[in-house]
Amino acid sequence: MPALLAEYAVLPLGLPEVHARVTPHRRGVLLFGAPRTGKSSLARAVAAALGARLFDLSPTVTDGRYPGGKQANALCVHTAFKCARLHAPSVILVDHAEKLLSGNKKLQARWAAELGLGEPANRLKKDFVKELKTLRPGDQVLVLGITAAPFDAVKKDRKALVGAFQRHLHVPLPGGGDRAALWEHFFRWHGCSLRGQGVDVGLLATLSEGLAAGDIERVARAVLTPDRLLRARAAGCAGPGGRAALEAGGRLTTDEVVAWLAAAPRLDRASEGRYLEWAAGLPGRGGKPAKASKKKK
Repeated sequence: MPALLAEYAVLPLGLPEVHARVTPHRRGVLLFGAPRTGKSSLARAVAAALGARLFDLSPTVTDGRYPGGKQANALCVHTAFKCARLHAPSVILVDHAEKLLSGNKKLQARWAAELGLGEPANRLKKDFVKELKTLRPGDQVLVLGITAAPFDAVKKDRKALVGAFQRHLHVPLPGGGDRAALWEHFFRWHGCSLRGQGVDVGLLATLSEGLAAGDIERVARAVLTPDRLLRARAAGCAGPGGRAALEAGGRLTTDEVVAWLAAAPRLDRASEGRYLEWAAGLPGRGGKPAKASKKKK
């Protein structure tokens, strides 16, 4: 995944004049996968790696902004793309991409209720697609779409979702080694080293199969309450104060983390298989091949 993301996203933005000779121009890349697998973090990491500007056109961000009907919608999207060009390199982020590009009115009503939107999620669809087609290799602008439910887009909506992005990258659930690294990372991020506390990280990685990165972060946050973090830090210190805290049960234990882990939601293999099944129908992966673009004479 990091290598593909570097090839399809980072290189085109960072070295457009070189990369354009190697592969065709890509206006957009779609990241799809289970919820909380870190798709949004990856998109933001692409922008951060290059110091690129990030423009967020996700339905949850644009909802209620730029009121005024069709003209306001067009101005909103046009301004975002124009500023992205002026401040290139830039990343235009679109979370819930399948909802933005859907024309299903019944689903739009349901999605608006689920996301707490006051307007349909596809309010900017027409203008977004129009502006997306205007991007050129020298613009140094990349659209990164994110979806946790690509299979919600069917028939015409699927065609619109797949066609808007030239590359589609699956963000899978983390493997055993990745889960071990994530346990260490998120506990250290919240202020406490697991290995420093003597917690069996390997066991946590084994028991957390089916958990996404976001689920592991939630467990770390739930375990390390301010009081618990203070006692754990004290137990890890040298000297009389550290020994006193250790005797008082301040050091984190594997059983303590496992107790919180047991309540964490998991994604079964069948659910993960839906994403692989959807990916199998993409152009070049068993689905209909993408049509070559016709050059104007």
